[in-house]
Amino acid sequence: MSELFGQWLHAVIYTGIVCSIAMLLTPEGRVKKALAIICAVVMCAAVASPIAKLDFDAYSKAMARYELDAEKYIGKGEDYSKNLNRSIIEDKCRAYILDKADEIGAELSEVTVTAQWSSDGYWYPHEAEIVSSAADDQKSRLSDYIQTQLGISISDQNWSDEANDR
Repeated sequence: MSELFGQWLHAVIYTGIVCSIAMLLTPEGRVKKALAIICAVVMCAAVASPIAKLDFDAYSKAMARYELDAEKYIGKGEDYSKNLNRSIIEDKCRAYILDKADEIGAELSEVTVTAQWSSDGYWYPHEAEIVSSAADDQKSRLSDYIQTQLGISISDQNWSDEANDR
């Protein structure tokens, strides 16, 4: 591409130099006016010469290929965005559970929230895995918060004790 541009630039420069020399050497009068018109036409041809060499079939194929590539990258971007949204939802729900546990004095060793894709086209918190040695009443209160505030049903909350995991 840069080679083609360089050739075009040289053609325009050389044509301009030849036309300038011809105009300097030509005496005033009708001949100089005719030469000025001829030089203008030659300069226009030199400037427009890349258009004459343009392969329109190759151009249309390249444009179609670029459009397909753009669609592919758009799809990848949408997938990345969906995964990023999923991570954000899972992290915010995890942080909410940890904050609520701190409020009620329950100690949690580990919290994992899993989001699921809905048929309506969005991520929502679906399941929670919680490792805790908290008292049963604290677990019950926290479980109610998780169900009412995050929408994760009690059946989708998996509680385990630290003592059982060791």
